Amino acid sequence: MKSFHLELELQSDVIVSARAATEGQHHSLDYLPGSALLGAAVATHGQFDERLFLGNTCRFHDALPMAESGARAVPMPLVFHMYKQPEQDEKNALLNMILEPEPAKQTQAIRSGYWVPDENFRLSVEKSYRLKSAIDRFQYGRAEQGKIFGYEAIRAGQRFASQIDVDDDNADYVDRIISSWEHDGLKIGRSRSAEYGAIKVTRIDMKPDPLPEANGSLLILYAESDIVLCREGQPVLDPAHWTPEQFVPLRYLPERSAIKTRRYSVYNSTYQAYTSERQVLSRGSVLVYDAGTTLQQEELRAYQQSAAGGVGLYRQEGLGRLLVNPPFLIKAPVWLMQQPARRPGCRDKASPPNNPLARLLVKKSKRRSIEAAAVVQGLALAREWAAVHKQISREIGTDVGKTQWAALREMSVRFDGHPEDFCKCFTAYCNEALRRRFWKEDRGGKKTAEELVMESLSKYDLRTLYHAAVNVPRTLREKDPKGGSQ
Repeated sequence: MKSFHLELELQSDVIVSARAATEGQHHSLDYLPGSALLGAAVATHGQFDERLFLGNTCRFHDALPMAESGARAVPMPLVFHMYKQPEQDEKNALLNMILEPEPAKQTQAIRSGYWVPDENFRLSVEKSYRLKSAIDRFQYGRAEQGKIFGYEAIRAGQRFASQIDVDDDNADYVDRIISSWEHDGLKIGRSRSAEYGAIKVTRIDMKPDPLPEANGSLLILYAESDIVLCREGQPVLDPAHWTPEQFVPLRYLPERSAIKTRRYSVYNSTYQAYTSERQVLSRGSVLVYDAGTTLQQEELRAYQQSAAGGVGLYRQEGLGRLLVNPPFLIKAPVWLMQQPARRPGCRDKASPPNNPLARLLVKKSKRRSIEAAAVVQGLALAREWAAVHKQISREIGTDVGKTQWAALREMSVRFDGHPEDFCKCFTAYCNEALRRRFWKEDRGGKKTAEELVMESLSKYDLRTLYHAAVNVPRTLREKDPKGGSQ
């Protein structure tokens, strides 16, 4: 048996639907399932070789997120709990229900995220959501009625690690498939022909599975992937009615175990149909057995070797992967939150294409952001100017018309991008005989209206001054309900 270890770096968002339902909000898995890699291998190979891709000849394991150091994470074990109402010194406390079956306080399971055994912290996967709409070609490109939908996806830039196990006779076939992925890249998931699914593949060296640690007579089986158990042709969801065929008879301990079940159907793009429904023990489940006698290290290693090939059905898609007495389930360290690793300079989203339309849209997007900031700043500036307008009116003993600000608004538009020309024109406007009293009146040490505008220009651009000039009359009108010219 030969193993290939791969790093999958997402070049664009990747959609891997969590369920087949077409109604309701779309949800994506937070990992890349082995079935998707198996399908990509079949497409790359060019033909469906039952001998190679079915059975246990070749197994494509799930691609799980990687930490910044390159360590591979595993699904959060369901036996890891935390306090519901922790004290200050208990907020980061992680409880292992195998070791503490009866905690002093009420706890809750941590059912999401991943655990990095080598570094003892929790890791989560970033996702994105984009709203889409089908286009009606017969209605001048308008959105088609009732065809609005959305996609949740794994965000680009994150790294995942996968493993492919293959027997020695077929290792050359798989080696050529991986070489093709390294050269041409890989595309998996939904909407591959659009903007999703691009992945960069690199071969890496990964640490082997951790050696099991003894814990008295307890045999702990951790499900690193979904497991489809079967007895006499029927699915088994209660571990009490199933004992691993590789192991000696054991007694199942439900009070120390933690399992979760789910059911789903996998879509087969070759047959254009969904496969039969699978009822599985979800990944992260922990099965605890009592062997009756103290288990020695040699016995545990023998159990680990027996479980190396997996258990149950659909092992070619990575299901049935078990870890025996993993060290991270023998003790419970403190955990911290951390996002998946990103390479330096890695983008969050796919870069826009380098064409005139894309550059125009990027420019419009930036201008819209600048305009939104100018509106907010202009509203604040308008309130300040309106207060000064009222004060000057009282000081000179006459109501000054709100139309004084219309000229400022017009000049801000005319000289947009040329503040020097604006200053010259505005100074000349303030020096005219009919306007000097309002704009240049000595206020006993206080700034004149002209000085106030020029000072604002040193802080903001002309777009902000435009929105301020527009909103000054509105602000004055709010304080003067009767309206009319002042």
